[in-house]
Amino acid sequence: MTGHVTTVDLTPGFYRNIDSSVRYADATSLPFPDNSFDVLIANHVLEHIPEDAKAMKEMFRVLRNHGFAILQVPYSETLPTTIEEPFIDDPVRQAALYGQKDHVRIYSKTDYIHRLRQAGFHVDPLSPETLAPFRIYAIQENESVFLCHKK
Repeated sequence: MTGHVTTVDLTPGFYRNIDSSVRYADATSLPFPDNSFDVLIANHVLEHIPEDAKAMKEMFRVLRNHGFAILQVPYSETLPTTIEEPFIDDPVRQAALYGQKDHVRIYSKTDYIHRLRQAGFHVDPLSPETLAPFRIYAIQENESVFLCHKK
């Protein structure tokens, strides 16, 4: 079995030294037909996107039936709801609110799972203990990963 990797970003030039084939794509309007991918990985992407629900629906749309997505974001186990200002444009305030100058939200864990389900995904959280053997691949030590299935 052979695979093909398609790398996209809103600012592909930033990644040219890492992947020369990276191409432009807006996550809220992906340039791919329905059911294009078996696997989709978006590692710390959705917290940057003002219209995250639209991006989640697009990711679901391009994923094939029985495919899966790994959609990792910063989240809080203790927040009762997501804190967000989707169209904030104040790097100092963003860093104070969300821990990084280009984030527009920090998800509560329960709200994040709810949003993924609203987009159509079946969600299976994978605990840090389950992921321990994969830390050599830059998985953050104390963070869960959400495996999202399209059935």
